Amino acid sequence: MQFRLLMVFGLLAWSIPSWGHVHLKYPVGGESFQPGEAVLIRWEIEIPHDQKDWDLYFSTDGGSNWQTIIEDLPVVDTSYMWIVPGTATTHAKILIIQDNTLGDYDDNSGEFTIAGATSSRHDLLTEHWQIYPNPAVGQDVHIIPAELLHPDLQAIYLTDIQGRKVWQGNPRQESWILPRPVQAGGLYFLVARYPRELRQQKITIIPDH
Repeated sequence: MQFRLLMVFGLLAWSIPSWGHVHLKYPVGGESFQPGEAVLIRWEIEIPHDQKDWDLYFSTDGGSNWQTIIEDLPVVDTSYMWIVPGTATTHAKILIIQDNTLGDYDDNSGEFTIAGATSSRHDLLTEHWQIYPNPAVGQDVHIIPAELLHPDLQAIYLTDIQGRKVWQGNPRQESWILPRPVQAGGLYFLVARYPRELRQQKITIIPDH
């Protein structure tokens, strides 16, 4: 009798699914991203719970330490547009936490690469954009695209070295001005997103003391 009970228990244990409660779909690991690049982080629910929200975190050292991307995302959200920070590393990871009432579950990516801030995916200046002055010393920065009519431009924005979006312009305008209050001194990335590519340009702001 004892043997039969053990056999039944063994069959039941074998039938229990082995996957987790939440599955991070992208990134998965092995990717290479540029600072300022927009990456759509995607995940899905494997096992529903009495869930409160989602929390997203980012690591530059393989998961030893985590930095907050965003917390308390609504339960219905299963993606988030993340701006890649300007921290060069080959050990970056993303962590998604399913924040539940009685206990949390999580999943994380494999390691991926973020290129150095000195590299650029597509230099806007090589595409004949006018961005001046750059570097700027306590001045407004003027941005004029290669074509005053640019119907393919989907978004234009400025990020700091941590990947935080600090300014966003209307892509339907003919030109833009980054006013002095928008940014403090440091290195920034002006990003122009098109349907098939992402172009960016480093902008250096020097405080006017």
